[in-house]
Amino acid sequence: MNKEEMEYVEKLLPEVNEIKDLKLREKVIKAWLVAWHRGKYKRIEDAMYAYGNVTLCQHTRVVTRICMASADILRELHNLQFNKDYLIAAALLHDIDKYITITIDKKGNHIRNTKFPHGYIQAKIVQELDMPDEIAHAVLVHSRRRYTVNRPETLEAIVLQDADIIAMNPLILHDGEKLHY
Repeated sequence: MNKEEMEYVEKLLPEVNEIKDLKLREKVIKAWLVAWHRGKYKRIEDAMYAYGNVTLCQHTRVVTRICMASADILRELHNLQFNKDYLIAAALLHDIDKYITITIDKKGNHIRNTKFPHGYIQAKIVQELDMPDEIAHAVLVHSRRRYTVNRPETLEAIVLQDADIIAMNPLILHDGEKLHY
């Protein structure tokens, strides 16, 4: 992982610069690079999200922005306190496993090629890079789908889970598929 690759991720995901802790910011960028290098995509921006004509980077940016806005509103109106760095980090990392676990067949269908539940691989990368357990927890439990293993236990994990649904369901509805709750 060289400086050019780090700047490449920063350009694709400018929200990473909202993380105030510089060491954590660097680890988040490295996590993206680890996932990308373990996968089969030529460029980071080539990975498509499962719904709509949306890239994984676009989906990640939407989820991250929803998380940041939600935390600001909840802090202002309900006086809830968030670790904003952890929330932003978790939002940016919540789907990086898709570089490793998703392949696309000749018809354009997304095929999951792992037995691990969604959330597990990215939580493992978070731990490999020695990020806080709260971030690993949030990415591990962000999905409400049947293969999620645990429930959110932090404010950051709850906001991430709901932000992902808010970002995903309009695309699913637009594609004419059944919504996820």
